[in-house]
Amino acid sequence: MMTITHHHAVGCTHRPWYDRERPPLFGEALTAARRRLDPAETMNSGVLLDPGRDGRP
Repeated sequence: MMTITHHHAVGCTHRPWYDRERPPLFGEALTAARRRLDPAETMNSGVLLDPGRDGRP
């Protein structure tokens, strides 16, 4: 069985599997980091985190 173990090179194609395999705590950490480092959502918006679903208004 193959798994996606990290977020590098996931892209849109592998996103459905990434969402199922990503631990919730990692998702929260990624969301917090992105909120801090990319407040305008300009870097790969919608690839790893859905716009509007990552805790932003």
